Amino acid sequence: MDRLEQKMLRTAKEKPDTYDRYVDDCLMVWCHGEEKLVKFIEHCNDQHPTIRFTWESSVNGQPVSYMDMLMTIRPDHNLECELFRKPSDSGVNLNFESCIPLHVKQSVATQQFRRASTLSSNAEAEERSQNKIRNLLHSNGFPLKHIQRAQERSRQPTRQQQLAEKQPRPKTTLTNLRLPFCSDGLDRKVRSFICKSKIPLRVVYNQGKSLKQNLVRSALTPVLRTCTTHEKYLEQQHQQKRSRGKPRDDCISCKAGLNAGNCDRKGGVYCLKCNLCAEIYVGETMRPLRARISEHHMQARNQTAEQPWGEHMKLFHPERKIGKEPIFSAELLTTVMDHAKRKAREAVEIRERKPTVNRTKGWRS
Repeated sequence: MDRLEQKMLRTAKEKPDTYDRYVDDCLMVWCHGEEKLVKFIEHCNDQHPTIRFTWESSVNGQPVSYMDMLMTIRPDHNLECELFRKPSDSGVNLNFESCIPLHVKQSVATQQFRRASTLSSNAEAEERSQNKIRNLLHSNGFPLKHIQRAQERSRQPTRQQQLAEKQPRPKTTLTNLRLPFCSDGLDRKVRSFICKSKIPLRVVYNQGKSLKQNLVRSALTPVLRTCTTHEKYLEQQHQQKRSRGKPRDDCISCKAGLNAGNCDRKGGVYCLKCNLCAEIYVGETMRPLRARISEHHMQARNQTAEQPWGEHMKLFHPERKIGKEPIFSAELLTTVMDHAKRKAREAVEIRERKPTVNRTKGWRS
């Protein structure tokens, strides 16, 4: 598009006094008459076989829209600007009944009024722009008191302006406390408790999956996961020279009872149950499950000291010899990619299942 603009402006007989563009919206000041404007547009449309320019002009005082701004040349030759909403705009915005913190809804409404004031060139245009925002918020369920409060806050200095006037305070390190948003009442209680306790925490709410993300999927049929250590798969990889090692036919995780393909999952919280005495072990790992479960298998096989399965085999099954078959059965409980959440989930599973093979009780024990 930039090359096209340079070419059409360089080869045009009459050029605009000002030409600006944002993505596909162009703004131009033309002072050579309407007839030459039409010829200039025709010249622009001749530069490319598929790109066509449509245009609007301020002839006879007609307003011209650019982005979200409506511009009008008044009879005294002054430019008047105000907020513009397309006729095709559905008016769907953040609904007040949405499950979102109240301060976020108030901030959205305040910023809408500030945008209307910023785009307006005089008091009359500002009043018309703010009327459009009031109607928009009212159609999306905002009560009148919240609309008036947002309009009043929009006239106050912004947070950046207030911080610039204040003297810098010593920085304090805050730890983010990530929570799922439930209700405004619970939000006020949590913030009040943190404020009274003077704990250096900042409440941050996670954005959960939307209804669309839960209902829509890109695949027509579920993708079947396969084990990367399966013999046929590695034979194919080896023949195509994609694998540096030789093909293997032993996957400890799959032999231990994991579903096909789950051995490659990362960020898993898992449970291992001894096939000899039914004692259990709960663990977590960020690596693929097959790597961690293979380590447990080798610890049990070698009776490694100071390791959970090594000590278990040494104390309770010292005479048992372990070959390529695992001594335990495996179950994937859940997958959590966030480190703190995964550690917390492991601690919860340890508390509920009370495993005896574990040497600790989980996170920060």
